[in-house]
Amino acid sequence: MKKILLDKLKSKLALLFILICVISGKYWLFGFLFLVWAILDIRNRQTYLLEIIQKDENPILYWIIVITWFTFAILSFFTVSS
Repeated sequence: MKKILLDKLKSKLALLFILICVISGKYWLFGFLFLVWAILDIRNRQTYLLEIIQKDENPILYWIIVITWFTFAILSFFTVSS
């Protein structure tokens, strides 16, 4: 049972975070997720947008997607929900 709870813990916590963001209406919090995704993509040298994009194989597409995640993060921080 403990293994089931701890398996993919980061993903489970991210889903909980998304649920809290939606319920509370604080959509600017999504900026943190976009920021984490962008940083992890740079660290892992790959990103995912409906399919895996390797930095070494498709550098232009890779950087467009990573820059998009950073842009969404910045825009999310400045979005004010009523």
